[in-house]
Amino acid sequence: MVEGVVRDLLRVVFDRWRDLLREVTAGARLEPRFAISTGRVPLHPGAVAHYRSVYG
Repeated sequence: MVEGVVRDLLRVVFDRWRDLLREVTAGARLEPRFAISTGRVPLHPGAVAHYRSVYG
């Protein structure tokens, strides 16, 4: 996916995560500040851009 699309998608998901994932069990465990922790799986460049824009 294009970097800008991923960045924008994550912005929407994390801006509205409580609304979007209210009914989904896995959504209850989603915590935006910990979503960057992917272990050995590298983040998509768009995800990196999103997290840098939010957390510096």
